[in-house]
Amino acid sequence: MIGVEHTLMALLLILGLGLVIPEFFRNRRFPFSIFLLIFGALLGPFGLNYIQADSTIEFFGFLGSTFLMFMAGLEVKLDTLKRFGKDILIMAVSNGLVPFGVGLLISLMFGNSLITSLLIGTIFISSSVAIVSISLDATGLMHRKIGKAVLSATVIQDTVSLLLLSLILQYTSGTSDHHILTFSSILILSIVALKILVPFIAKRFLERGGKLKRESYEGELRFVLIALMLAALYFSSIGVHPIVASFIMGVLLSDIATSERIRQKLHTIGYGLFIPVFFFVVGMEINVGLVFGLDPHNLFTVAIIIGLIISKVLSGYLSGRVVGFSGLEASIFGVSSTVQLTTTLAAVYAANAVGLFDTVTTTSIILLSVFTTIVSPLLLSVMANKFKQIPADKL
Repeated sequence: MIGVEHTLMALLLILGLGLVIPEFFRNRRFPFSIFLLIFGALLGPFGLNYIQADSTIEFFGFLGSTFLMFMAGLEVKLDTLKRFGKDILIMAVSNGLVPFGVGLLISLMFGNSLITSLLIGTIFISSSVAIVSISLDATGLMHRKIGKAVLSATVIQDTVSLLLLSLILQYTSGTSDHHILTFSSILILSIVALKILVPFIAKRFLERGGKLKRESYEGELRFVLIALMLAALYFSSIGVHPIVASFIMGVLLSDIATSERIRQKLHTIGYGLFIPVFFFVVGMEINVGLVFGLDPHNLFTVAIIIGLIISKVLSGYLSGRVVGFSGLEASIFGVSSTVQLTTTLAAVYAANAVGLFDTVTTTSIILLSVFTTIVSPLLLSVMANKFKQIPADKL
């Protein structure tokens, strides 16, 4: 009973924080996820040691990571990618490849293994579709050409980083009996097959839904949840981590689950119950002592943060200029690409599960996420105000 009481009290505290924090900081610019990370660090085993994660809390955190990546996938609009073609590909590749090399080299210089360094480089590729989308919408850039280009490039980078993450985890954990090339082929073929089958099945299923509007909404919601679970089970069976499977299914359903009411219900389920626990559990991995201690590990943290920001901003600016954007527009791309939240934290969660990250690396990556998620939207807001003051014919 003591264990059950501890779990209920912990979940009550976490969900209570998830309820109170967004209301208290409603007029602030900081995402509530940052504060949940901080509270997780303070109350977790490396802080006051008030809460310890048991199997139930870990399971809630797992479901939170799944919902988070699924909803990030729902933000992806495949039609947007088709409009830009080569220019978007140039921006995404350069803004991913350069940071990948920087992250890899920094990690190797501090004595990490090649696999861990590859994973850090993979994290450097990613950004955060959800946060970038929210920031662009809040600053009025979402429907501008640069806004659509930024979001499209972010989608490509997040997708590539998650697929690479899946390959690294499969190689490390040995969750699949297939050779890495065979595994890659199966993964790609599975995505293509689902891209064809999911819309077909969804159309047939939803056409048979109830005549009442409420029944139709409920049927669509059940279909989305069942599709998510089936996708997670199938991809897990071939060695793909559930967070990758969730993102893929979110992308495939993004053009199907278009109802705002359905998305609101999914948001309520995810952010009302599971996602706050995920952020809190990830925050519990932060070693508070390393944050304030003066030792060489802090140099690694500083190198990680500075390395990502410089590599992302410079590669984003240069690639933006190459494809014809103005200096300010290219800078907007560079700054917005530095955000590290959803994909980064999901990768940290998955890496910890298979023992790829130690406490120092975990703390450094989470601090990177906290710093960039706070700073990038603020800078983007300032740059957006300058952008709006420039006449369209001078852009």
